[in-house]
Amino acid sequence: MDSSSRLQCEQLQEAAGGALSLAHITGSRAYERFTGNQIAKLQQSRPQEYQDTERISLVSSFAASLFLGDYTAIDYSDGSGMNLLTSGPGPGLRSVWRPPLLIWTACWEIHDPPHLYW
Repeated sequence: MDSSSRLQCEQLQEAAGGALSLAHITGSRAYERFTGNQIAKLQQSRPQEYQDTERISLVSSFAASLFLGDYTAIDYSDGSGMNLLTSGPGPGLRSVWRPPLLIWTACWEIHDPPHLYW
């Protein structure tokens, strides 16, 4: 397993008030394989490549995008393993992006998370 984003996991949990607090927010503590922590690692370690990135997709939606010839949405069950969504029901009884986690992950403005497609 890739544990290269351990530092980002620790930083995210600290920013959320600890592992238990993050678990209450997103349904899980931070794991190295989760997308949010991998995005943060890329943004911190290779900022120019991150800046040059047009879109970040999960493998599951990327494959569908290839077949459709256009970007496809991330399935909620796949997106829940990102540490970027609330774990409880949001508007319309569905999970929603958690702006503070988006900001921490990649230094985005709340109104402008340009690299994730839902």
